[in-house]
Amino acid sequence: MNKRERKRQRQEEDLRKAEEDFKWPLLASKTLRAPGAFDDLGISIAGVKIIPNFNGSPERLFCWFILGTAREKRVAETMAGEIEAKARRLLAQTEFPAAAIPSFSFGYACQPDIDAAGGPFNFFR
Repeated sequence: MNKRERKRQRQEEDLRKAEEDFKWPLLASKTLRAPGAFDDLGISIAGVKIIPNFNGSPERLFCWFILGTAREKRVAETMAGEIEAKARRLLAQTEFPAAAIPSFSFGYACQPDIDAAGGPFNFFR
């Protein structure tokens, strides 16, 4: 096996490990970002940011719902119980571990707040 093949094999192994470690955050993100997932509640979620556990555990993941304006954020915060219940139902309909769903936490942000903080990197750290 030459140097190039070893490098390619190492990269493939790293990719498989990353897919395993981030399987649950990726599934949660895909589920909660689905077009129209929250339309029945009358809110428009502009984005979802999942903060993962770096040990690969599905326990204690954190989801930021990103809304377009500060007003939409306030509305979402008043509806937090409904939104979070819907999010947990959506996760339960996937292969997300049922035991980890109660530990899933949520927060609400709006694009102007993120921009004022200097962008996503500064806001979410």
